[in-house]
Amino acid sequence: MKPLVPGSVAHSLAHAAVLVVVVEAGLALVGGLSAFCGGALVLAVLALVVARYAAGAHSEDPGHREEAHRMRARQVDLGDWRQLVARSLRQEDGYGPVLRHRVQRLYDARLLERHRLSRHHHPERVAELTGPQVWPWLDPARAEVPGPVTESDLRLLVEGLHRL
Repeated sequence: MKPLVPGSVAHSLAHAAVLVVVVEAGLALVGGLSAFCGGALVLAVLALVVARYAAGAHSEDPGHREEAHRMRARQVDLGDWRQLVARSLRQEDGYGPVLRHRVQRLYDARLLERHRLSRHHHPERVAELTGPQVWPWLDPARAEVPGPVTESDLRLLVEGLHRL
């Protein structure tokens, strides 16, 4: 059997096991069987929490999980898309930003679903995936719609969404 290297996982687990035995013996001597069982329960729960953490339960990006939850909370549907597109194409005041926001939500859902990416956390990667013609519509740092909405813009956005 190899000697335990200080700082290794096996070394840490050996020390933890010795500590558990000492604590449980102390609880049994001081508090009896009920203290021993209670201590065993607390230590078992603590061991499960540590094992879950060590197995990588917290390794995912918390920001990514929050975005995934938000995307499940709001369903993207086709409700008033025809009207929104028609008004945006007619350059009616205020509909371009609404259309842009809806398109961004569709892209957010696709990027999250297929590539596990976020426009806000990975803008360079998303810009690379979507291309220079689509990115101005998706760029979270940009406040305005990139010019008047045209049919060619809409075709480009839909094709880009399908490519993702």
